[in-house]
Amino acid sequence: MPTEPAKEIIDVSTDIKTFREGLEILKLFLVERNSAGRGASLSRASSSEAREHPSF
Repeated sequence: MPTEPAKEIIDVSTDIKTFREGLEILKLFLVERNSAGRGASLSRASSSEAREHPSF
């Protein structure tokens, strides 16, 4: 059964790659949201409410 551990390693590396891609997308989203919050109104809450109640 040496193929099963090798398969697990491949799956983990794929998960790490997907996780890193997700972090990049999240970072871009947060940067866009912060820049939009300064000039335009946010769809869910005003800028002051967003500062008082951070989502993360």
